Amino acid sequence: MSSGSPLSPHAALPRRRWERALTGGLIRAAARLRHGLRAALAHAAGPEAVEASRLLASLDQAADGLVLIGRDGRIVHASRRVPELLPTAAGLLAPGTPVERFALAAGLAPEAQETEVADPGGVWVRITRKPTADGGSVLTVSDITAQKRREAALERTNARLDAALNNMSQGLCLYDSEHRLLIANRRFYEIYRLDPAVVRPGITFPELLARSIAAGNHNPTVAKTLIAERLGFVARRESGISFQDLADGRVIAISHEPIPGGHWVVTYQDITERRRAEAQITYLARHDALTGLANRLQLRERVDQALAQRAAGARVALLSLDLDGFRAVNEAVGQPAGDQVLRQVAERLLACARDGDTVARLGGDEFAVVQVGIDKSEAASALARRLLAALAKPFVVDGQAVELGASIGVALAPEDGASHDQLLHHAQLALDQCRRERRGAIRFFTPEMDAAVQRRRTLESDLRQAIERGELQAVYQPILELASGRVSGFEALLRWRHPSRGMVSPVEFIPVAEEMGLIVPIGAWMLRRACTDAMTWPDGVRVAVNVSAIQFRDPNLVATVATALADSGLPASRLEIEITESLLLEDEAATGALLHRLRGLGVRIAMDDFGTGYSSLGYLRSFPFDKIKIDQSFIRDLDSKPDSRAIVRAIIGLGRSLGMRTTAEGVETRTVLDILRTEGCAEAQGYLFSRPCVAERVPDVLRRLTQQRVPANAAAA
Repeated sequence: MSSGSPLSPHAALPRRRWERALTGGLIRAAARLRHGLRAALAHAAGPEAVEASRLLASLDQAADGLVLIGRDGRIVHASRRVPELLPTAAGLLAPGTPVERFALAAGLAPEAQETEVADPGGVWVRITRKPTADGGSVLTVSDITAQKRREAALERTNARLDAALNNMSQGLCLYDSEHRLLIANRRFYEIYRLDPAVVRPGITFPELLARSIAAGNHNPTVAKTLIAERLGFVARRESGISFQDLADGRVIAISHEPIPGGHWVVTYQDITERRRAEAQITYLARHDALTGLANRLQLRERVDQALAQRAAGARVALLSLDLDGFRAVNEAVGQPAGDQVLRQVAERLLACARDGDTVARLGGDEFAVVQVGIDKSEAASALARRLLAALAKPFVVDGQAVELGASIGVALAPEDGASHDQLLHHAQLALDQCRRERRGAIRFFTPEMDAAVQRRRTLESDLRQAIERGELQAVYQPILELASGRVSGFEALLRWRHPSRGMVSPVEFIPVAEEMGLIVPIGAWMLRRACTDAMTWPDGVRVAVNVSAIQFRDPNLVATVATALADSGLPASRLEIEITESLLLEDEAATGALLHRLRGLGVRIAMDDFGTGYSSLGYLRSFPFDKIKIDQSFIRDLDSKPDSRAIVRAIIGLGRSLGMRTTAEGVETRTVLDILRTEGCAEAQGYLFSRPCVAERVPDVLRRLTQQRVPANAAAA
């Protein structure tokens, strides 16, 4: 129950005066009817009584209940509707009952002019007290249940709307056609750090903006611009999105939407974090994450820009740089330390470059520098020398000094290319030339480099088809036992007879086959061919086949050898596998295990080219080789260089001590042969006995060398 507020009388109004006079007349008529009912009935034709009766009857038909009260404060008449609406006070409606007893039971305070009450069934009524002209009063009882339900429904709807508005992730404001604020949600106040008690509905947009400026959100100098921009949207009655940079660095996305009636709604979203994330994504898309240098994408953009802006007669240089020895450093100190080295490299490269130049990391230990605005190639040479000098100084990582070097390839525009792709390709061709020739060097691109690449590409394409076309062939060079002069075996050598180029040197195509991974299938073919051909030779004549380091990485190597022996029927003791010392450098333990597995098949193992590069007695101790082959670089000068003879004598003595046979390669003269016999070498091969020959000529070579039996009389085949 809620107490009503006093009603203000409006006696001056003619209509209200008439209503009170009418009501007073009804009260008097009701009193007369009560005290003189019989007389009134006896004189029913009396016009006043008839009129009063009609009025009371009409009151009983009204939707609202009426209680007529005389000047003495007692009930004169209660219409039929009153007890229906106030069943709890129905017993207090008899004429003559003091009205306050009824009012108290109904819930109307003595001095109250209006109240609203509800019964347990949910029926709401409003009781209103009004005075009459003759000193009496009227109580009006109205059923307001439907109204209360509508108000409750509206209140629930408003509560839901408030909850929805105040839980939005966006701020929202609704303005009327006069630019006055109608609604603002909680998020709006949070975004702009405004006090809801100060910025209230009814405030105009310019006034609201002034409050926002006072809160430190905007520079006061932009106030007029902001107002004009927003009101411009309003005037155009069009939708729009704009972005607002606040004074504290936040970015707000503002969406304006006109609605019917000249109103407009604005939503505000703080997109600061999204902008930062977008900026970070944009940055990472164009920069190397480790060093912060430009990446390939930005390098392309900078080169294209430099080429487009290149003045007449000016040049653009693209330097492709590769660190020398970084892989070994990375393995030695670990990747985190290696990353520190790369960051220091980036700092040094940036220190060498000028403003306007671009330093990029292409990946791994590869970098590039774009040099703009130069007129001579000497400027690129000077920059390249500065870069090499900077990178030659030791790097310090975790208190440990790390030494590196670099190789640089240079391409110039316009002569070496008019696009990013051409310049980078040509700079990397020049860099590849450095890697092949001498590390730590600078090479400028020349057209011959591109021609060599084109030749190599053609070679790669042809090499893929060489096996299928039957263009590869095995040739065999005899190995003689010096003590007896008999042929102890043949070394199988790979040759490629190209249909248009003729014989292609192994020095040219075998490195290509290794880089392409074709050496594994080619090596398997060579093993099968050699074993098959050796089965046609006399018993006791062995065949030696070279196996590269890449073939040793093939997990199927042992199976490949076993299959070649099984398919050909060649006894394993007649197959000799030749490896180089460099193979043992990669993974001595794994290589030794694989050699033991091959030895388990029964094949013989020989170390080829012993004495060059990485000779170590540790290798001979870790694995008992059957044979040591002395490299021909020592044999050719055996008769002219005493130091070569000393080395050969030492190797032969070492082999004899370890129970390993020694074979001299590249024997071409009888003098050299005689020295080898004197020093006690076990075997020899070379042009003095025979050039490599195809399998069909092996029987002829065997016959000739058997008949001669004396190598000194042998002629080159």
